[in-house]
Amino acid sequence: MIKKLTVDRIESDIAVLFDEDGNKYSAPISFKEGAILECEIAEDGNITVLHSLEAETAERKAKNASRLRALFEKEIRNDI
Repeated sequence: MIKKLTVDRIESDIAVLFDEDGNKYSAPISFKEGAILECEIAEDGNITVLHSLEAETAERKAKNASRLRALFEKEIRNDI
């Protein structure tokens, strides 16, 4: 089965990943937190990274940064 997984964090050299439905996976892979990967998940649970979705990762990071800026701007306006 092929799924998009996002690297949530690294714990003791093991990546903790989540799919779009919130299902948790782990694998000994070395990608940065926030990376979106297209992976093949075998029936035994082994994960093989097919490739990194760099454009989608950059787009999500930009969207998250924009949302964070909007929250700070809203907070500043409320303080005035």
